[in-house]
This record gives sequence, C-alpha cells and structure tokens, in this order.
Amino acid sequence: MLQRERIAWVWLSAMILFMGTYFAAVATMNDFRIELSFLQQIGMLAAATGAMAVVVLADRLIAFIRGRGREPEAVDERDRLIEYRAASIAYYILIVGMVLVGCVMPLDKSKNGWDVVNAALFYIVLAEAVKQVLILRGYRRGLHV
Repeated sequence: MLQRERIAWVWLSAMILFMGTYFAAVATMNDFRIELSFLQQIGMLAAATGAMAVVVLADRLIAFIRGRGREPEAVDERDRLIEYRAASIAYYILIVGMVLVGCVMPLDKSKNGWDVVNAALFYIVLAEAVKQVLILRGYRRGLHV
C-alpha cells in the first residue's frame, strides 16, 4: 500500500469514527432536548477533534520510525491528478454546504449558534470524507482520462 493511500485510510477512518460519534451524540441530544453549556459543547468537540489528531499523529510517528533510512515516495503526475480531482469535487460539496450554512440557516430564527456551527462542521467533514474516498478510489481503480 502506498503511503498516500495509507494516510487517506487513516484520516477517513478517524473522521468517520470520531466525528461520526460526535454528530451522533449531538443529534441524540437534540432529539431528547438536552441543553449543554458552552463548555460542555466545546469539550465534546475538542474531544472528537483531539482524538482524531492523536490517531493521525500516532500513524505518522509509526510511519516515521519504521521508514527510517528509506527515501520518501516521489510525487508524480498520477498522484497530483488524483489529488486534484478529489479536491475539486470536495470543493463543490463544501461550497454548497457553506452557502446553506452562511446564507440560509441565519434566516431561520429557530436555529441557535451551535446549530450553525455543527452544520458548518458537518459539511467540512463531509467534503473531506468525500475527498479521501475519491483519493482511495483513484489509487484502487486508477484514473480514466
């Protein structure tokens, strides 16, 4: 497995596990009308993003220790094209989400600040997950120009 492919797998797995848990907890609390303080909300978010960071940094540290003395993989045209295609599709998903969050949601008076923050965070995570899936697909199935 290529290094870039492994990074995509680790990043996607960490996002799905930790951010999925965060969004499930937020949705459950909204269903049961549980109100959290600002400190509790930010603590939940910090725990999810911090856990993601620990997993990704641990993977990078393990890869660094195992790869000592080895030359890093060179970035070629195929890698750049896979990254470009994945990023361009993820960009459109992110833009649609940010238009919804920044232009439509503020008009709804029933939404509070955390609803807007969680919706924006959801679209950021969705765009990044789509990007990683497309990168993995590009490495597994190849590019068809």
